[in-house]
Amino acid sequence: MEPFAFTPNMIDIWAYDVDKQDSRVYKVMRIHSVEVLDTPWAHADKHEVRKPDVFRMSGKLNEKIVLELDTRAKSLLLEEYPMAEKDLKREDGKWILRTTIHSPASWSSTNSSSAGASTGARLRRGGNTGRE
Repeated sequence: MEPFAFTPNMIDIWAYDVDKQDSRVYKVMRIHSVEVLDTPWAHADKHEVRKPDVFRMSGKLNEKIVLELDTRAKSLLLEEYPMAEKDLKREDGKWILRTTIHSPASWSSTNSSSAGASTGARLRRGGNTGRE
């Protein structure tokens, strides 16, 4: 690992994972120990900070999604992911989240049928986000 930057909230760090050959975000609270080495980075040219999506995931994916939410699901979404508020609109009595996700992990968390059934959220299919 080559840690190279903190996220703005100082909760996470960006590090280049030498084995996976990719820059990734890691939670500081999950780091158990740090060994400071007296050697320069070997992969500084590959260090890349990417903007997180509303689910705080950073990746190279740019997939547009649309979620239909009832009021409870909207409240739960904003409680857990407050950055989603900018992409949330009320349409025809439903809350609609139109956003772009940057990681397959975001997709899998929003694509879970059991999560949708229990929270009143439904993922629209077809890639049409309603934005031109």
